[in-house]
Amino acid sequence: MIEKTLNDRSDIESVRSSPSQKPGEGYGHVILQRLKIFNTFLDSRFEDLTRETWVKTTYRDLSAGLIVALTAIPMAMGFAMAMGLRPEQGIIAGALACVIGRTWGGSKYQVYGPTAAFIPIIAALMAKYGEAGGGTFAEAHGFLVFVSVISGVILMLMGIFGLGKYAKLVPNSIIVGFTVGIAVAIALSNFESILGIESFSDLLGEDEDLTGGLLHNLTMAYENIDKINLWSVSLGLATFVLTKGLLRISIFIPAPLLAIATSTLLAATVMSGKGVILVRDIYGSIPNN
Repeated sequence: MIEKTLNDRSDIESVRSSPSQKPGEGYGHVILQRLKIFNTFLDSRFEDLTRETWVKTTYRDLSAGLIVALTAIPMAMGFAMAMGLRPEQGIIAGALACVIGRTWGGSKYQVYGPTAAFIPIIAALMAKYGEAGGGTFAEAHGFLVFVSVISGVILMLMGIFGLGKYAKLVPNSIIVGFTVGIAVAIALSNFESILGIESFSDLLGEDEDLTGGLLHNLTMAYENIDKINLWSVSLGLATFVLTKGLLRISIFIPAPLLAIATSTLLAATVMSGKGVILVRDIYGSIPNN
């Protein structure tokens, strides 16, 4: 079944990379071919599942998927909190994006999940239309959903009309700079928590002391250096060192997953009562309904 589908698709697979038309075919036919590709479940993403390699491929894909899922969950929570949303909203958004992206994605090499690139955009939107701007959290969140739907429609239209080929015209320096900028944004969004400079009395205003640009954040961190919680710092360093160390042993070891599990266990046992702030201390228990 899979092999037959792949063979049937061999003539139209090139449509992804080139919208060239055959004699007698209109552009509408090319668009219909693209729509057929996007709505074909058994596509080229299954080509690695052969009789000789399916066991190894399945193990690798399942282990990689498990690691990505269990590391993306706290990442989605962290990004949501950095944007002014609640952690459970980040979980839902991350899950839906992955399901939709996997089903209608254009390539087996694409990765779907929470991204830090939208932190400044969504944070500004929530601030403008939320309580800080005279509105309510529900109004800001509703407008965010509306904007997300519009963005999704634009992305789908760009895929149908083959506009992705123009991405290769973007200079490599911009891509590298953008990636580095995301890394800095992720680091700064966790800077305050890793240092543990907040006390339990400041939980309701967790981000009040560290908001603004890079220099502002570093200045405020230096002024609050007396609040640094060494237990929080040790947890952050332990997570990093354990992840890097396990990956040096073997890439097949789920290093991020083991590092997160170990740090979570330490925070709940050995470091309990040491002033390490947990997500539930700020937002309460995540709703299960």
